[in-house]
Amino acid sequence: MRLKLTRHFTRRWQQRVGGEPTEEMIEKIMKKAIRVQGYRRMMLVNYQFYTTLGIYWHPDLKIILKVDTSQCTAVTVINHDSYKKRRPRRRKPGAHKKRQRRRDFNRRARREATQ
Repeated sequence: MRLKLTRHFTRRWQQRVGGEPTEEMIEKIMKKAIRVQGYRRMMLVNYQFYTTLGIYWHPDLKIILKVDTSQCTAVTVINHDSYKKRRPRRRKPGAHKKRQRRRDFNRRARREATQ
């Protein structure tokens, strides 16, 4: 399999890992990596295609590669630092109130059980 590297992949590799990636180097990394998820092409209910990229994890290098194996194209690379820098997920409004009500209920139930 001859792997192609996208511009996005090359830029992310330089930012997150350092150095210049080559096709041979990425292929060797993929062979030693653990496949977390294979490439899938699925059809949705409305007859549109939906694809998921192949995900490969290399624990020694601490990187994750996302690859489109149908096109033989490396799409992006993720390392631990880039994962930590991502934007925090927004919580639904009122989610903390629901948790607080549950805690209050459990406290009352414990108090009543000990009395």
